[in-house]
Amino acid sequence: MGAMDIRFCTTSDGIRIAYSVSGKAGGPPVIWIPEWVSHLELSEELPSYRAGYDALRNQFRLIRYDKRGTGLSDRGMTDFTIDPACAISKRSWGT
Repeated sequence: MGAMDIRFCTTSDGIRIAYSVSGKAGGPPVIWIPEWVSHLELSEELPSYRAGYDALRNQFRLIRYDKRGTGLSDRGMTDFTIDPACAISKRSWGT
């Protein structure tokens, strides 16, 4: 199981979305959909969240992301569609 690796992908409208891939190498991917507001680094410091992430990391490749305008992702955008989740999924799965 590897440490959290924070990466960035760019959506079609130029917004950088922060995401992380961690957990069991070669394990089936699980995408954690964030709540209203998220922060990849800060949520790791909350014991209840960390316990949930660690439980998933033991069996899966955990993919998490910060929504547009929150956490480590870019702010100042006007399009809040599902495009970021699709871009992250494709990049994380290598498609």
